[in-house]
Amino acid sequence: MKKQPLFTINMVIKKIKIKNFRNIKSAEIEPIDGINIFTGENAQGKSSFLESITFISNGRSFRTTNDFDLINREEKIAFIEAIFENTENIKDEFSVSASITDMGENKTNKKITFCKKDVKKLSEFIGKINNTVFSKYDSEIASGSPSIRRNFIDRLLSFLDNEYLKNIKKFYTLLKEKNFLLKKEKNIIVADVINEQLAELSAYISEQRKSISKIIEKEANKINSTEMLQNFKIKFEYIPNIEYEGKTLEEIKNQINSTFKKYLNIEFERKATLKGIQRDEYNIELNSMSAKKYASQGQLKIISTVLKLTEFNLLEKQINNTPIFLMDDCFSELDDINQINLWNCLQKKGQIFLTSNGLPKNYAEYKNKQIREYIIKQGNIIDIVDR
Repeated sequence: MKKQPLFTINMVIKKIKIKNFRNIKSAEIEPIDGINIFTGENAQGKSSFLESITFISNGRSFRTTNDFDLINREEKIAFIEAIFENTENIKDEFSVSASITDMGENKTNKKITFCKKDVKKLSEFIGKINNTVFSKYDSEIASGSPSIRRNFIDRLLSFLDNEYLKNIKKFYTLLKEKNFLLKKEKNIIVADVINEQLAELSAYISEQRKSISKIIEKEANKINSTEMLQNFKIKFEYIPNIEYEGKTLEEIKNQINSTFKKYLNIEFERKATLKGIQRDEYNIELNSMSAKKYASQGQLKIISTVLKLTEFNLLEKQINNTPIFLMDDCFSELDDINQINLWNCLQKKGQIFLTSNGLPKNYAEYKNKQIREYIIKQGNIIDIVDR
């Protein structure tokens, strides 16, 4: 994996302004370089505040793929602006802004500026602000559908290596073209050309996925035992949809393409691509037993949390840049002991943003970092308390 030519310094959000985002009409926050936690009852807008921060950091939501959902229903435009600052001796501020405009008929126009320059493609913005996001969706990494695990891996690899991001985007563009072709009149020649390109991309992507899976398993078990203080072992294994034995990318490409050719006639009959990396899986086990089948809800939450903490550590090590860590509904499904284990673990990270119904029991006894609590009600910050 190649390192991206990104920032080599730590960053924090110094100020963020939010207007007409979800149920947030207007808010301005000055986060601390510590733990920032949004608390309050359910369905009051805690996640909306976290979502706005992830949106300004990533250019997209962790809850929806439709930007229209992010605009307050009473308005036509949502706007977020943030000031970031590095934490080294030489201070350096830069700004990011994002707007989403309702264009009618459920269509939107999104505009992002980075350092006062328009971002023309979202892929050019991804990775500029190093961050790890743990959403409710991520809490299903160990128990949910294979697509959740693939997205977890693809996001991490895309942050670590721009080449992977380019290849995975190109793969899915070609896959869409192939699926469109399969629904039309049978054309073997064109399909073979597309398959050849897909096979080349698949060879690279598969090897990257296999390599990172081994690294993840090693790092996850280290975090699991030393930071989360768990006594079970995690297995994280890459299971490619198309098995291959080749040692070089050329050999792997040829083996994958051979499988494509074998299934092509059947794919034309069914009008869909049946084999490929878009169907890859990852096997997650807890003490040699399927986590999905046998782990408790608490254990599943711990495994997913450990995997996101692994993402954080790998980003920090490989890019030499401490990510901003964001976690939605952080303490749910964890007992008092594991809440404190997570609390202690988070305090070793950089700038943190959390949502929760409240702080962990006896949190003050384990405090070694600044804490700022934002109490949320009906989309408004009704109180700010420094703990």
